[in-house]
Amino acid sequence: MTDLKPGRNAVSIPSGSETLAAHVYLPSDYNGTDKLPAVVLAVPATGVKEQTVGVYAAKLAERGFVTVAFDPAGWGESTGRRFVMNPYDQAEDMKNVVGYLQGLAQVDSASLFYMGICRGAEVATFATAYDERIKALAVASPYVDAARSYVAGAGGGGNLRRTLLAQVAQAKAHFAATGEDVYIKLVPETQAEIDAAPTEVTRGMAAYYLPGKPGDTPNWHNQLAAAGADNMISFDPLDYVHMLEEVPVFVAYGAEAVTRPGAEAYVAALPAAPEVSVIEGADHFDLYWKDEFVDPTVEKAAAFFKAQIGG
Repeated sequence: MTDLKPGRNAVSIPSGSETLAAHVYLPSDYNGTDKLPAVVLAVPATGVKEQTVGVYAAKLAERGFVTVAFDPAGWGESTGRRFVMNPYDQAEDMKNVVGYLQGLAQVDSASLFYMGICRGAEVATFATAYDERIKALAVASPYVDAARSYVAGAGGGGNLRRTLLAQVAQAKAHFAATGEDVYIKLVPETQAEIDAAPTEVTRGMAAYYLPGKPGDTPNWHNQLAAAGADNMISFDPLDYVHMLEEVPVFVAYGAEAVTRPGAEAYVAALPAAPEVSVIEGADHFDLYWKDEFVDPTVEKAAAFFKAQIGG
């Protein structure tokens, strides 16, 4: 498809046997002839294209990029087994989106970038490590230490891990017997559930995703296939950061974010010093949607990406 117009374009992109629903953004002043650098964005856990990745995609496009926000297979409007969170599969989706971009007349195929937000930072890191087409990586509000907290058992994580894996085992047995998935809620919905949520991130999700909140959109569903939930705690992006020795990386996180220690561990693990932006006064979810925090993050990410063009 080459008849894209300035602004947001709804497209379908093949990814293996599935079809991804995506929004491709072009600058509002696009002249129809220039070849532009491109950014593919990875959603947070359970996220869809109309939420924070759409915010970043629209703002980056206005700074001279072709951008893509997409629903991973099985999420939002994309086809696939519903609500299975598999970072390996989502990384393949990202790579297939890049293949789509390489076929567009509007895209400079020598200037392709990834960006991940929250747990999308994990997927984008892994995808970058195994995709030589990608010239640079940016992450915002990276949530990259969930696996280690569960597996290590710190702060009660051992109990959380055992509880989750028990649910996974039952769900896998149910799926094998019936072909039907059992779904769990990742985001607490009632005030009692929010108060009892095991992590501050989980409570923050309620303040962003639930009805009437900033991330409220019809395409988002508070469902996670329990049979695949073990992927949440078996995937660790810090296993792959050593492969980014020749990839420039930009990291932005809020100074007040509960995920700041994980972001700092990510920065420390990178083989080459990244460009880092600590957003004063911001917590983890402020970087999802609040203009006063998103705009400086986008501005710095755009400048970072543009500095890699031709490199």
